[in-house]
Amino acid sequence: MIDLDMIAGLLCQAHADGCRIYVMGNGGSAAAADHFVCDLMKIGYPAFSLTANVPLITMLANDYGYKNIFAMQLEPVLEPGDIVIAISTSGNSPNVVKAVKFANSIDAITIGFLGWTGGKLKDWVKYPMTTSPMRNLTAEDWHMIWIHEICRNLQSEDKNGA
Repeated sequence: MIDLDMIAGLLCQAHADGCRIYVMGNGGSAAAADHFVCDLMKIGYPAFSLTANVPLITMLANDYGYKNIFAMQLEPVLEPGDIVIAISTSGNSPNVVKAVKFANSIDAITIGFLGWTGGKLKDWVKYPMTTSPMRNLTAEDWHMIWIHEICRNLQSEDKNGA
């Protein structure tokens, strides 16, 4: 079973190994991705939001299609062992699924914060975490709670010398 301690452990190990963390999502999940990156950077983890660069996103969407906006950001920078976190209440966003498939193809670690049954992403991410069947807003609330608990856990591990 995948839990918050396991996810925190993966992030902690990636940090110790000099790997980076990339986070993505659409809509409210994009806001959660930005928030997660903010909290990770605050405690010294090298994290990057794939939702933060609006000019880049709009150029990629215009020139290559919206389904490519995340995968094309990962292609020039993602390395094996890096972590890609997909936040999606439906688990079916084509742009997120495509980026996760790319990340898997180069042996990055993929984590999903998902709602309901996890959608397509549940089968593609290596570490899926799903909320129980609920409405979108409730799933988004759970994702934010997970983000805060993971960062609290990481901060505690760092203070304890882990």
